[in-house]
Parts: sequence; structure tokens; C-alpha cells
Amino acid sequence: MKTRLLFSTLMTVITAITGVNAVADQSAPKANPNTFVHLFEWRWEDIAAECRDHLPGLGYDAIQVSPAIEHIDHPSWWARYQPVDFSKFESFSGGEEALRSMIETCHAAGIKVYADAVINHTADYGEQGVGTAGTPWEIMQHPGLDESHYHHPICTIEDYSNADEVQNCRLGALPDLNTSDSYVRELLAAYLRKLSELGFDGMRIDAAKHMSAADVAAILELAGGPNVFLEVIGDPSAETALQPSTYAAIAPVTDFATRGAIYSAINGDLSDLASYWRGESDLSADMAVTFVDNHDTERHTQPLSIAQKQLGEALLLTLGYGYPKVLSGYQFENRDALPSQAQVSCEQGWTCWHRDPIVSQFVQLRRAAGGAQPEQLEYLDDQVLAFSYGPGRVLVNVSNETKSVSWDPQLSGSEYCDLLAGHGSVVELGWWGDVDISLPPHGLVLLREDAVCSAP
Repeated sequence: MKTRLLFSTLMTVITAITGVNAVADQSAPKANPNTFVHLFEWRWEDIAAECRDHLPGLGYDAIQVSPAIEHIDHPSWWARYQPVDFSKFESFSGGEEALRSMIETCHAAGIKVYADAVINHTADYGEQGVGTAGTPWEIMQHPGLDESHYHHPICTIEDYSNADEVQNCRLGALPDLNTSDSYVRELLAAYLRKLSELGFDGMRIDAAKHMSAADVAAILELAGGPNVFLEVIGDPSAETALQPSTYAAIAPVTDFATRGAIYSAINGDLSDLASYWRGESDLSADMAVTFVDNHDTERHTQPLSIAQKQLGEALLLTLGYGYPKVLSGYQFENRDALPSQAQVSCEQGWTCWHRDPIVSQFVQLRRAAGGAQPEQLEYLDDQVLAFSYGPGRVLVNVSNETKSVSWDPQLSGSEYCDLLAGHGSVVELGWWGDVDISLPPHGLVLLREDAVCSAP
């Protein structure tokens, strides 16, 4: 028969080691139990096939796609973020008919679809050209728009802590739309209404902090109040008007602070994550969209190893905070480049992280746990953490070294399947319920009380 730590003793151990109270605040807003995947630069037909053939079995509830609007025709991913005509839907991913068909296919598979909506600015690259739907354009000259619809005098952001500059000057050289103008607001709202009419279930609003919170709220109201989340890159030194908490009064926001905590953990320091376990995040759990990397950050940071990436996603998905997003893009050497081949192939050139079996196991665990917070957190070593998450028992090594530990996963049986180690991998617990485990650098173990090992 196994022994169990008395609850009061366990509380003392956890609080002393991590500073985390083991009892969750039942009145606090709850995290979204689901996870969505960003299929970055995927074609509509490939997304439809993914919804039909793969996503339903992986545990995700939604996908985010690249901007569908007509944009400049230039061989770079950021061309998508330079709109030409807000009324046309012909992009690198395909045309409007294929877009509608993809959304219908994903809905039939039980998968929601989120758009990426660019409403802060219009195109600038080359100063003139022809868009992906054949529309000619020049700087500040687009269908339905002329120079009077932009901020004047023209300026470029130099101080990103200054709200007036950030919201009224150009981001780089991108012409900054005057989103306080009633005509501009209605034109942009019509674009968002069209996205809803196409069947999108929600939208990411690109560069949201480059518009005032009042402007964003007014445009969304004109658009009929669609389900959105806002891209807001936090900067503690910036004015209050630019803070994520200001925009979270409107809709959930992208939480870059959580990404920083995850990266610290990947590099061996769990102290920043401990603040989330204590419920000390800047945003409430239901107003944050979280991620290990997005399409911008992965192009400006040192690439993670496979083990580091899996560790980061596991920590994010068991944090009990926010609505997590997994990025599935493509491999690149030039950070501006488009995919080397248009057709998606998870075996060649495309990362397909959402299909990774370890990542998918944690996506499914999060759903089973209902987005709850982790419990029974305990350090078994200065860089080895054990905790319970819903029906799962998780062990993580955040160090660059192999760690050997003795672990009591607090389970009543004697044999369990390590869901991360392949088919038929059985962990046998000793008489006292513990097991000696050797964890590789950035290694993970996941046991589930409801899991049965499948045959090899």
C-alpha cells in the first residue's frame, strides 16, 4: 500500500520551494481549455486538407490563417501585411472561392477559422505596383482611399514608448490610416464584416497598439462586434495608452510577457513562470493569447532545438493561463523569404509543429484538464519540476544536462504509460509509488491516470 503526503505537509513543501499556493483561486477567470494553431503561409487547399485529414484527432479547436486580403505582389511573407484593396480576397494562399471552400471544410471537421486582419496601414513597398488581384496602387492611393484618409503631417515612429508617435506616425514606412476618421472607420468595418460573411469565426487584429484603443473599439462596434484578439507588443516603459492591459478592456491580447517567461524556463530559470502559478500575471487568464513563438519572433531569435521547442510548448500548454497558439510555418534561411515550395509538405520544408506527437499530447491534456492550473508543484532538483495537470502527471528537466531523480507521481496504480516515449513504454512504480528516472536535457515525462499503453 502506498503512502500519501498529508495535504498540509504538501502545501508547506510547495510553498517553501516555489512560493506557489497549491489551492487555485476558484473565483478567478479561467483560461481557455482549448488550443489553436497558426498555419502560417499555408494555401487554402492545403488548410482544407489539414482540417479534413489531421486536425480533428490532434485536439485543436481552431486555426489562424495568413491575411486573405489583396496585398502587394512581392516574394516575401511580409507582403501579406501590405494591403492594396480592402474589398478583394486574392492572396498568396488563393482566391475567394477557395477561401470559402476551406472554411466550410474546416467547419465540417469541427475546426474554427480565425482571420489575420490588417487595418492600421496600407502598402508602401516600391511606392507603386499591382496587387495580387491585379489592382494598381500607389502610396496613399488605393480603392476608396486617398491622401486625405491618412495621418498628417507624415512622421515615422522613433520613440515606441510615446503613444502619440506610435498611434499617429508610420510603422516603418507604412502609410498610417487615420482610424479616427469616420469614413476610414466604416471602410475598415466593412472589411471586417466581409470576413465574418466569408465564414471566419474570429480575427487577429494586426498592429492594434498602433491605433488608439478608442479607435479599435469604434471600428469593432461598426463591424458588429466580431470575436477578435489584438496584437499588442507590451513595453513596460511605454505610456499607459500603449499597455496590453489598456487593450484588454476591449478584447484578449497577445501576451509577449508569457513568451519571455517560457524562454527563461527553457534556459533553466523557472522563477518567471512561478509568478503565473501564484496568479500574479499582468492579464487575467481569459484575456491573454499565449505562444512560444509567432511568425515575427521566430525570425528574430535564435532557433530552438526540437527538445527545447517541445519543452516550451509543454510548459505553455500546462500553465493554466491564456488561450495558447502553436505556430506551424516553414523552414527558412532568409527571414524575409516565402516557403521554398508552395504546396505544404510536413516531410519537406514545413515545420508542422502542431502534428508533433509530444506537442499534441499536451494539447489533448490541456483540453482534458479544462484549462486548469497545475497543482502539486515540486522541485525534485533545482531544475527538475514535477506537477499534476488534470489527469496528467508531468516531469520536466529545464537544464542542459541529464538529470536522475526519484519521482512519486501520486498515482494509485503500479504501471503507467509514458505517453511521450513511444508505443508500449511502461513506467513501473515501486512499492512506495515512486520511480527512478533519468531525464535527458530538456526532457519530459507525461503519465496519465486514464491512459493505456498501446501495442507497438
